Amino acid sequence: MPIAPSTLARLAVVGLAVVLVGHLGLLLVGGVAGVRSPTSIEYGEPYIVSAAYHAATGGDLYAPVDELPLLHNNYNPLVQLAVGPWLVDGVSYTPGRLVTLSSVLLVLGLAGALVWRTTRSVVAGVVGALLPLTCGFMFPWMCVGRVDAFATLCSCAAFCWAATHQEGPWRSRAWMLLPAWIAFAAKQSVVGGCGAALLLAFIRGRRSEAIGLGVLFTVGCAGIAGLANVLSEGQYWLHAVAYNASHDRGGLWPETLPPLRLLEAIGWPLLILLGICLPKVRKADAPWVCWIAVTFVLGFMLVRKSGAHVHYFLEAVVAMSVLTASVGARALQAAPPRGLRPALAIFALLVATIPGVPWEGPKEWRSGAYFKFGQARSLIRIAAAEDPIPAEVRRRIETASMSPLLLAKTATIAIECGRPAIFDVADFARLQALGEWDPERLLRHVRAARFPVVAVQPFDDPDSARLFGVEAIVGLREALELHYQPLPQPYRDRSGRVTATFWVPKS
Repeated sequence: MPIAPSTLARLAVVGLAVVLVGHLGLLLVGGVAGVRSPTSIEYGEPYIVSAAYHAATGGDLYAPVDELPLLHNNYNPLVQLAVGPWLVDGVSYTPGRLVTLSSVLLVLGLAGALVWRTTRSVVAGVVGALLPLTCGFMFPWMCVGRVDAFATLCSCAAFCWAATHQEGPWRSRAWMLLPAWIAFAAKQSVVGGCGAALLLAFIRGRRSEAIGLGVLFTVGCAGIAGLANVLSEGQYWLHAVAYNASHDRGGLWPETLPPLRLLEAIGWPLLILLGICLPKVRKADAPWVCWIAVTFVLGFMLVRKSGAHVHYFLEAVVAMSVLTASVGARALQAAPPRGLRPALAIFALLVATIPGVPWEGPKEWRSGAYFKFGQARSLIRIAAAEDPIPAEVRRRIETASMSPLLLAKTATIAIECGRPAIFDVADFARLQALGEWDPERLLRHVRAARFPVVAVQPFDDPDSARLFGVEAIVGLREALELHYQPLPQPYRDRSGRVTATFWVPKS
């Protein structure tokens, strides 16, 4: 007896869920390897760890940029203060990465719970929970020790609370302010969940509620920022607000994120499934539409900042996944016994299993299981690789009273040697260009040969050299060559991609 098309459709969705569970397995395997890995996964990670360590060992989380340690802290304090005590006995990437990985898993759980509550379908809940894993930035960001994942978790929790308490009194929805404030305390730009909840209240006719809760949220955020500013003697405002506001935003569209790359970041499987489901969106789907609208617009505004990353779209990806799974489950339940829906569902399943779309060349796979498998395997190899730091360099770093000066991605060497990184060359090159920092503050230490080791990473690309190279800081190359000498041992990191030259003080 032939299987009815509607049954084929349901089997295809179950198959899609199974494939997505495979994506979850890749995340867990790669995430565990990332937690174990001693080297940085992303450029800014060593400086976040260092700021948390510095605050936990008696220093200031927001120290003046003209004084050692030369750290510019871009973020609100909550996550760094919470992780700091776990770093006192040894500077490590592990605590921050555990926070990120567990936060991502909880975000997926919230998405699945929303879909299950809407559809009462376990399969739809699994699909909704795991669709975010098809985004193009699953690796490396979902394993890296940053503040963003925890903030996003709290923002999602704020919206979930508001969306699931629509029938009660406004006081029940007001509890969403608590996780929204926690999200802000972790990262000042993660306000999308609260914003979407306020928009939902507004379009449903509860305008006084939207305005009132919006005012309360703003007052609470101002209180958090004010307290941080008072406790840091004004340095919080300079670091987390004034210097951040001075980042270049470029034109209307960010030059570093072409439209096709943005689509790859969101993920082709999710985009195709979303395109299939959009014609079926109804008034009951207003919460998810509001969530997408606010978080996508906010993510696009934030990704225009120089140095920004596509992970700003994670909450928007979660919202898209909830909408897609909820609408898709309803459409399948109402589907006639025959039609095109089975073919579309099977097509969606196939899209989720392909290795991605190579827009820029055979090896440029930015989404799909193959890309994630390669990234997970790379993290495993990095975690198991031999120590690339020459013994003489490690001895100098570990025994010196002064932290080393390690430029660009070589900053990870400090963390691997149990010392904090002290100088994010990209941040200070930007502050130098703004006239907010005098490079003489660094050069005097170089001329006095106070740094036990200086590591210089070469760049062939002029734009990268301008941001991350030794020439980014005026006078640094000259001072280095005058007072330091290069070691013959070259450095190549565990991935084999980053090379550098070590310089030590002249005898």
